[in-house]
Amino acid sequence: MAFILLYIFFLSLFPEFTKGLALHIIFAAFLGILVMAYLLRPTGYVLKDKGILIERGWGKISIPYSCIKEVKMATKPLVSSRLFVGNGGLFGYYGFFYDQEGRTVRVYATRTDQMVQVETEKDVFYISPSDPQAFMGALREKLLAVS
Repeated sequence: MAFILLYIFFLSLFPEFTKGLALHIIFAAFLGILVMAYLLRPTGYVLKDKGILIERGWGKISIPYSCIKEVKMATKPLVSSRLFVGNGGLFGYYGFFYDQEGRTVRVYATRTDQMVQVETEKDVFYISPSDPQAFMGALREKLLAVS
């Protein structure tokens, strides 16, 4: 909303820009990027019957318990990691990053401290539940029940 008001204010200061299409295209593109970043942000982590469900504004990610090999606290924060494809901080962290070991990892986090690392047969996930220790305890119980 604030961005739209700023846009209207800018147009009132510089009415000559209202005649051109370029400013409108730039505004629409920027607004589209903001909306997509908001919709793809991680909003929660739920332990379902068959696996971990990573909730997002648009689309969900599922990690089946049968594919999980290891669960542990991430020892090194991802702050110094390089983003490969995704979002590095606007409404959260998600996408593919390179970790400190040079591996490509999938990140769906709201913060970069106290992250849980979930290693599967194919991928390594970094997630950030609000209480990582409780989440890992509940997840280990689910994994024992599946085994």
